[in-house]
Amino acid sequence: MTLQQERNQIAEQLIEMHKDEDGLQLVRLLETPDESERRVALLEVNRNAVSTGTVMPVSFPASGTITLTTTVLEVTPDVYESIEQGKIQLPAGWKLGKELFKR
Repeated sequence: MTLQQERNQIAEQLIEMHKDEDGLQLVRLLETPDESERRVALLEVNRNAVSTGTVMPVSFPASGTITLTTTVLEVTPDVYESIEQGKIQLPAGWKLGKELFKR
């Protein structure tokens, strides 16, 4: 299995674990500058998230069946819109990847 396939598989596992979370509207994969890093990065749009007007990545170490470090950026719909419009920047070198879940 390639690293990208592993990322996709773990992203799907995480979505399964969180998809019933109240307020979750959208999950997108994030492309990080070091694609060889053993990390899966997700942007979660959640209407119940606390809005800070910025993005703050939160990372969790690999554990159990989640075999990669997981980094999540949880944002409100307004912050997500600002990211798409380029008004709020993702961390340096990060880019929005494919959409994985939408409600």
